[in-house]
Amino acid sequence: MGLGLVLSGARGEAQPTAACNNLDARIEEAIRLRERGQDIAGWAMFRDLHARCPSPRVVAQLGIAEHAMRRFVDALGHLDEALEAHGDRWVTTRRAALLALRQEVVAHIGFLEASANVPGAELFAAGVSLGRLPLDHALAFNEGPLDLEVRAPGYVSQHTHVEVAGTQTHRVSVTLAATPVARVAAPALPPAAPAPSRFTTTRVAGLVLLGVGVIASGVGVYFWAQTADSAERMQNAGAMAPDPYGAWARYDAAINTPQRLDVDGLCARASADSASSFDAATVNTLCENQTRNRVAAFALGLSGLALAGVGTLLVVRGGRSHAAPRVALTPWLWQQQGLSATVRF
Repeated sequence: MGLGLVLSGARGEAQPTAACNNLDARIEEAIRLRERGQDIAGWAMFRDLHARCPSPRVVAQLGIAEHAMRRFVDALGHLDEALEAHGDRWVTTRRAALLALRQEVVAHIGFLEASANVPGAELFAAGVSLGRLPLDHALAFNEGPLDLEVRAPGYVSQHTHVEVAGTQTHRVSVTLAATPVARVAAPALPPAAPAPSRFTTTRVAGLVLLGVGVIASGVGVYFWAQTADSAERMQNAGAMAPDPYGAWARYDAAINTPQRLDVDGLCARASADSASSFDAATVNTLCENQTRNRVAAFALGLSGLALAGVGTLLVVRGGRSHAAPRVALTPWLWQQQGLSATVRF
């Protein structure tokens, strides 16, 4: 916050486009937001200014705000971009302060080198793909806990945890095991003279359908519970929470500063921004997972109920005996005429 104040003031050069009118006033407004402790709101305003009116001064302020938010990897990229503007007067007069801040940012960034025994295995963090192994360069991460997952077709996914330390390079090697192949046992020969059973084919089929229906409904309930839990965590997450929920809180605060969007609207906006923003890509993945869970819960619940209903009907129908008893009603008069009647129950 202090550095943000030191680097404020001293207006930049006039911008040539109408969209950049009052740029200095907008920058000062964003700085005042950060002075009041509203770092996310200030950062969102700087990001908007950077998109519309890119300049070394704006990108430097964006990096300063990200440093305050402990988004050190993003801060390093923006500070380096600003420092490359050797001909900019604003950057030239503040280069020493920017370099000092950059040094502090670097101290909070660690690096990861990952490999696996399966070439082409994919590395994920918080559900976001980081590339295929082996990586051709080390990946930079903010210091702190990091949960990783390695996936490859035909292999069991492996999870690993890394405590990222600033300035340190962490090397992770993952060994994937092949997915076990299910062995099908040879069918047993039927007995020569099977004993009569009260379980008819119809009843067995009904029991199977009933069991499958109950299992499908249970899995549907599980997906629904996952969706509800994720929605609650999205609502209550703060900007410093672990991703993807921290990304949701930061993106929500950034996008909903100038406007108010509901969850669907925010998800749609994240889908549009996913190619240009790490937080938007993370939020987009979270929204897609929510949608898949809701669809799975509805489909499994509905199909489970239908299967259980059909199975119950078959169990009831199959419980009846194949040989329905017959009762012969042969009145004496009919016997005299050589006639008889049989009633089936």
